[in-house]
Amino acid sequence: MHCATARISSIVTAVLLAAPTAVVFDTVRAGDNQSNPGRLLAGYAAAWTLFTAAIGAVRKAPARAATALVLAGSAAVALAT
Repeated sequence: MHCATARISSIVTAVLLAAPTAVVFDTVRAGDNQSNPGRLLAGYAAAWTLFTAAIGAVRKAPARAATALVLAGSAAVALAT
């Protein structure tokens, strides 16, 4: 894989892994489903949509970078909840 293509792919993957983390963090902090119905469902739907896009992007990233990004992304989501 060309160096510039690998770098761009890694950056896109990092952004797509950071976006669901931010959405999950915001959704969890927004409150329960009783006070704001629909917010929880919409937040998690957005997070899963972004996660699906990240799966497609991580397949194009170099293996070493993809491994590090997936581990960092999973740790970030775990900390966000």
